[in-house]
Amino acid sequence: MTNRLVRINSIAHEAGVHLERMPRSNRAWRSEDHYPDRVNLVIATVDDVVCPLVCDYYGIWGAAVKWPMITMCTDGSVQGRGDWQVSSWSVIVIDDWFRSNWHTIPPEGHFRANTLAGAAFLSGRVTLDHGQGVFDAELQGIARGLLAVPVSCAVLVWTDSKSTIDALKAYAAEPRDRARLRMPGRQWLSLIHRLIACRLECGASTTILWIKAHSDEQSIEHVGNRCADELAKRASATPAPLHISTSLLPLEQEEPWLMMREWTAAGTAGRLITADPRRVCFRKLASCAQVEWTKSETQSLFSSPDVDGRALWKLVRSCLPRLCGHVLRFLTDTAHWYRPLDGGAAERRCVHCDTLLTTMHVVCCPLHSRRRQDAANNVRDLLAPYPDASAICNRWMADHDSDVRTLLVRLGLASGPTSSVAVAAASFGAFRQDTAVECSIRWHVPKLDRQQLLDRIRSTLFVWASRAWFLATN
Repeated sequence: MTNRLVRINSIAHEAGVHLERMPRSNRAWRSEDHYPDRVNLVIATVDDVVCPLVCDYYGIWGAAVKWPMITMCTDGSVQGRGDWQVSSWSVIVIDDWFRSNWHTIPPEGHFRANTLAGAAFLSGRVTLDHGQGVFDAELQGIARGLLAVPVSCAVLVWTDSKSTIDALKAYAAEPRDRARLRMPGRQWLSLIHRLIACRLECGASTTILWIKAHSDEQSIEHVGNRCADELAKRASATPAPLHISTSLLPLEQEEPWLMMREWTAAGTAGRLITADPRRVCFRKLASCAQVEWTKSETQSLFSSPDVDGRALWKLVRSCLPRLCGHVLRFLTDTAHWYRPLDGGAAERRCVHCDTLLTTMHVVCCPLHSRRRQDAANNVRDLLAPYPDASAICNRWMADHDSDVRTLLVRLGLASGPTSSVAVAAASFGAFRQDTAVECSIRWHVPKLDRQQLLDRIRSTLFVWASRAWFLATN
């Protein structure tokens, strides 16, 4: 077969993505008029009415059950990075116990093990092979809270995530299925949208409001948010508390046609992909290209994780498009190759010292010391408005010769000997974005100015290196 679906499946497989048809199951979604059977309950008392919250339930229930309005606070948390990232969610109900005791709950960071012993809450941990980040954790907290109460009950949800509220509004306002498929967290958005619609059919309202996170304000909602934050952090802690849920909802049932899963190291379909499919495939294909780049015998010098060629490429493409070819030659270490008029391939040599004109030589050539000094001075001038960074530059001037490589090491934008690959790459602007952002925070650069400052530093560094390259070839 050669139709486009087969081709798409082949491309997805190369990117490490597994496509499956969505096996619909009517048994997965449950609907009951009263309390469901064989479920765990958490007892809350609201306005002297006993309200058993249902845990780990997928569906609607309680159309014939009468509860007072339920107010709850939800939150999500993520700890760790990469393969060791663990996300969690929490829901705490503003019940009679909470209304009587919220004044005594300590501020953030001072909770004890028994502080919330009498509270009515749900919390859960998303296992490593199903963790998707804090956005999904926030959405899961809202969904779990709505699933835990009767469909006939009015609900008020407080969340400190503006992005989830904006995403829910955008999902509800979007009529096109294809556009919804491209939304991050689409399965959770579909589930929450479905629960809100079912609640509306029963005459019950669902209100989701934003509240400021990590606030010192003393209101019952702010204290509830701090408690939800504490419970979510406890759920993602290692080792996990015994009382939290690790049950996974059949989230794939919210996919309209196909579901996407990541390939595991063992070659099996693993975690369900909830992010934008286009962005996921782009990142995975970029990762595959990175692996192939590292295998190259002649072009892999700057494929190290300590070199951030992507950030430099984006800057040059947007601000210095005439130098796009040069940035690719620098990053692939092919600046010294050229095609002579008689065909074939030849290698350039430095006109100053008759050495092979590789990228490393361009930024380390002894005869370019004056230009490296000028580049260092330009970087220092860019950092002059920021006293913390300027102080580092002044101390560097007293201890070292004026070389842009030693300045970058002192600033923390690169590490290692001046002849190392990471420092050489940083000297033409290919320093790591995450490290640079951390440095800008230490320099107390205002948040709105950080990216602009880093882009100006990258631009300055790449321009001096490009000029050095042109001079070395003429």
